[in-house]
Amino acid sequence: MFSYLHNGTTHTDVSKAYMEKLGLDGDAIEGLLNQKEYEESQEPPHIASFKAKRQASIDAATVVIASGKSFDANERSIIRLGNAVIKLMDKPDSHIVPWSTADVDTGVMVECTKAEIVEAHQLATDNFAATWAINQADQ
Repeated sequence: MFSYLHNGTTHTDVSKAYMEKLGLDGDAIEGLLNQKEYEESQEPPHIASFKAKRQASIDAATVVIASGKSFDANERSIIRLGNAVIKLMDKPDSHIVPWSTADVDTGVMVECTKAEIVEAHQLATDNFAATWAINQADQ
C-alpha cells in the first residue's frame, strides 16, 4: 500500500480532496500521484496479484464463535468489535450488547453478550494476522 509522509504523519489516502485538506498544493499532489504510479509499476505482477487476493480474503472474512453466531471479520469490523470491547470493559461478561451479526440481514440486531463480542474480536484479529502472514510462496 502506498503511503506518504506529511507534517510528520504517515498517510495512505491519495484522493485529491484529502490531500488538499492536508494543505498540499497541486504540484505536491501531482508529485505524490506520480510517485505512487511509479512504485506500483515497479511491483512484479505476481506480488500485486498476491496482495489483491490477500485483501479480498480479509475483506470477505467472517468468524464463528462457540455459540454459533457469525461475525464479520474484515478490518472495519475488527475496529468496531475492538471499540465495543473497550466500551464494555467494566461490564460483566453477561452484559447484553445489540449487534448486527454476519448471519442476519444488515441492520437486524441480535442480542450478544460482552463475552461473545470479546470472543469474536479475538477470533477476527487472529484470522486477520493469519491471513496477513500467508507466505506468498504458498499461493
